[in-house]
Amino acid sequence: MSTNTVTLPFGLSRLRGIAIMAGPVFLLVAIGLSFALSGDPDTGRSVGIDTFFQAYLFGYLLWFGIAMGSLALILIHHLTGGAWSFVTQRILEASTRTLPLLFVGFIPILVGPLMWAINGSAVGNLYQPWLNMEDAEIIVQNKEAYLNAGFWIARVFFYFAVWIGIMSLFNHWSKKLDETGDGNIAVKFKRFAPLCLIAYCLTMTFASTDWALSLEPAYFSTMYAPLFWISQALTTLAFTTIILSKLAQTKPLAEYVTVDHYHHLGNLIMGFTVLWAYMSFSQYLITWSANLPEEIIYYTARRSPSLAVLAVCLMAFHFLVPLLLLLWKRGKRSPNYLTKVCYWILFWRLADVFWFVSPAFHHEAPGVYLKDLLVYGSAWIGIGGIWIWAFLGQLQKRSVIAVNDPRLYEAVTHKKPPEVLEHA
Repeated sequence: MSTNTVTLPFGLSRLRGIAIMAGPVFLLVAIGLSFALSGDPDTGRSVGIDTFFQAYLFGYLLWFGIAMGSLALILIHHLTGGAWSFVTQRILEASTRTLPLLFVGFIPILVGPLMWAINGSAVGNLYQPWLNMEDAEIIVQNKEAYLNAGFWIARVFFYFAVWIGIMSLFNHWSKKLDETGDGNIAVKFKRFAPLCLIAYCLTMTFASTDWALSLEPAYFSTMYAPLFWISQALTTLAFTTIILSKLAQTKPLAEYVTVDHYHHLGNLIMGFTVLWAYMSFSQYLITWSANLPEEIIYYTARRSPSLAVLAVCLMAFHFLVPLLLLLWKRGKRSPNYLTKVCYWILFWRLADVFWFVSPAFHHEAPGVYLKDLLVYGSAWIGIGGIWIWAFLGQLQKRSVIAVNDPRLYEAVTHKKPPEVLEHA
């Protein structure tokens, strides 16, 4: 099979054109709204440019999560060789190849710590609670050896070096396997995937701590990083299923994708939905049972009426409703039904990340405010437009199925390849 570029279905091709136009426009809208809505007299909170940076972090974490979730799932794919994952392999690989772009996209988040390290400027500073150690609580000051601008910036470069290195290696081998059909490459995949998966877990643990948990540096949780892993996998599976349903409408992927693949994906999405709920509740239960002042502030900052309603909605609509919808076997085997459930899950993924990020900046006046939502939504669409454009561009660079992979025949037919049977 050639590795030449492929033509995307009309819907995805059109989406790519719309995305690259909408991305920069909505980022400018988010900046404009940040200034236009500053000094809100109803909440007593200053909106200003700081809200843009906060909204940018929110949007970035969501799209970054798809790329990193794809990296984890592609490693699991090469480790297990499951039938479901071969039809999603190229979608996941294309997602991972956006990591260099996401590294560039991290610059606005890097601005605050970088400016603080250079001249003590607080412009665009998302991490003021620990960068300004003189005014920080004692428990935060005790973490200064880890939470300081120089070390934080160095870790950002280290994380991306590891992730882009793993992505480059596995994408290079995948392309080479397409060109040669060399079965030894499949052995390399299986040999190196476990080590790279461990590297993903370790680096993502520290990155989630650095970029999200440190927004409230007095709080700590052993469940926070695993919850990030699960959330990334869930978001990625929902997104990948939607893209697969579009690609499977035309050849060559239409020849490989069956209702069984959608059934497997539906089961995985259901499993990760349950795991997300378990992790979320476990984190709350551990904090509640410990009842430590430095920990409960995380949840007391989320006890305003609007945020309490959001928490209840997450329990109902991010967990219970998808679980009930995905228990129906016949529904999971229907691409149309399953993609609708995936769109539902992606919407509530937005709400979940908002619940994590936004209250961290507003302990003095927590809540869900329409003006914040406008800025956050614009930033999410802006970053997403650029990311979708890059992702679809990567997707059309290679064939949508790795037909030269010697593991593919067995995964799809559940039989040994003919050449294996001859030598058995």
